[in-house]
Amino acid sequence: MTAYLKSRQPVIYLLAFCTLVCLLQVFFPQVPGLTPAYGYLSSWMSILIGFVYIPSTISLIVRSAKSVQKRKERWYVDAIILAMMIITAGVYLSGGQSMSSTQYRWIFNILYTACQSAVWGIMALWLVYIPTQTFLFKNVDMALFTITAVITALGVHAPVGTAIWGGFPIIGQWIVNYPDKGVSYATGVLTGVGVLLTGLRMIRGQEKGVIA
Repeated sequence: MTAYLKSRQPVIYLLAFCTLVCLLQVFFPQVPGLTPAYGYLSSWMSILIGFVYIPSTISLIVRSAKSVQKRKERWYVDAIILAMMIITAGVYLSGGQSMSSTQYRWIFNILYTACQSAVWGIMALWLVYIPTQTFLFKNVDMALFTITAVITALGVHAPVGTAIWGGFPIIGQWIVNYPDKGVSYATGVLTGVGVLLTGLRMIRGQEKGVIA
C-alpha cells in the first residue's frame, strides 16, 4: 500500500477523475451536483496556477540574473527580460495594483501587443521564405503551400495586393473562410482525440513520462 501511494498512479487517477467531472459537466450540465463540482475544481485550478506562477517567476529571475552577471551567451536577452519585469511590476504597483490602470494598459498595448504582432508577422514571412528558398517548387505540396500563402498574404493582410489585382482579396478571403477553417477544425478534432488517447494511456500507466 505504501509503495502504491508513493507511485504516480494515485495522481493519475485523481487527474482522470477531475477531467471526467469537467467533461460530464460540459455534456450533461443537467446532472445534479456536477455544476458545483465543476465550479470548485475551476477555483482550485486557479489557485494552483497562481501558486505555480510564484516559483516559476522566481526561477526566471534567478536564472536571468545569473546569466547577466556571468555574461553568458545572449545575456542581453535576459537583461531585457529582467528590465521589463521590473518596469511592469513597478507600473502595476504604482497604478493601484490594477491591470486596468491607464499606465498598465499602455504598457500592455504598446509593448506586449505590438511585440506579439511583430513576432507572428516574422514567423509568417519565415514560413513563406523556407519553402521558397529550400524547395523552390520542387514538388506539388511545396508549390501549393507557397502559392496559397502568397495569395492569402496579398489578399487579406497586405493592401498592396488590392492595388496589384482586385481578385487577390476575393481569393484570399475564400481561402481563409473555407480551406483554412476546414483544416483548423480537423486539426482541433485530431488534437482532442490525441489528448483523450494520451489521458487513457496515463490512466493505464503507459504514459508516465508526462508527469515525471
